[in-house]
Amino acid sequence: MLGRPVLLLTLIVAVVTAAPVSADIPRLSPDELQRRADVIMIGKVQSYRTESHVREGEERTQVFLDVLVESLEKGKPEAVGQIVQIRCDRLTRRSPFLLPTHLGNQPIPAPGSRARFFLVGQSALPPNGIELLEGATELDLPMQSPWLALLEWPLVLLPAAALALVVLIASALYRRRAKRRADQTNA
Repeated sequence: MLGRPVLLLTLIVAVVTAAPVSADIPRLSPDELQRRADVIMIGKVQSYRTESHVREGEERTQVFLDVLVESLEKGKPEAVGQIVQIRCDRLTRRSPFLLPTHLGNQPIPAPGSRARFFLVGQSALPPNGIELLEGATELDLPMQSPWLALLEWPLVLLPAAALALVVLIASALYRRRAKRRADQTNA
């Protein structure tokens, strides 16, 4: 029969490997996009800027698009001809612990591209609240290796070190108890 520490470690490994790697948001139908959106507009991306945020080893990149509004299908018509800022979000590095998460907006248009935007406030609806139009290209935001987080963020190592310490202490206590039992039965 397996000892308690081995069973505990086996249970932990089973739970971690059975956890979902991605809890991505399902794509919305065209009718659902129109229903949920406050504003539906067609525009051309003039420029963009990005901000990366790391949390629990996962890196998400906020993309702020400056878009020249060409036409509005839903919303306030006075925005036509103006440049508005639209927020998008993209997962650019998974957590090394493979915690469930969503991928964010797909696609995100590159500068010079025309697209239809389905917005709530100033944010594009995830995951498919942006529709690229003829000849548009997608902004290149490559996915990075999740293992880089271990080198860049030392606090990620603390849970792994704590788990290893708990396993070592539990196995030492188990061995000590087994040795005591063996000594008592031999005496």
